[in-house]
Amino acid sequence: MIKTNPLTEERRAFMEKCGYTADTVFPDYDVEELKAKLLASGGSAVVFMGSLPKRKTLLNKGVFMDGADARLWKLKQSKCHENVEWILGKYPKFKGYTGFCLDLDGIWRTHSIAYDTVKNQIIETTQKRLAYYMIKF
Repeated sequence: MIKTNPLTEERRAFMEKCGYTADTVFPDYDVEELKAKLLASGGSAVVFMGSLPKRKTLLNKGVFMDGADARLWKLKQSKCHENVEWILGKYPKFKGYTGFCLDLDGIWRTHSIAYDTVKNQIIETTQKRLAYYMIKF
């Protein structure tokens, strides 16, 4: 189990109201199985934003990755998907992954990363993360 900081009571109540914690059912997406899988490895909430067109693939073929050895390339904040697309266009040896990242606050968020296939290393483009659960683009 990955150790994270606990949510404040106020933040936990908000996350619970939105359906993001294990205690509540997320109202807008059929994602409870994916949420349970992520929370079983650590964290206390999963934020689902936008559509998840590859939800079944992510659930069945996703892989967990440790964020400890990720290399940080500080690019545009909150633009991980765009950042990865830029890297892939510039560096053909890299591959793109998408799925979820676990932050120190215990929240899993949708996210994308690049992966250096020569150095076998995650390239993080926004900020350091604890863990990832991803599939290739």
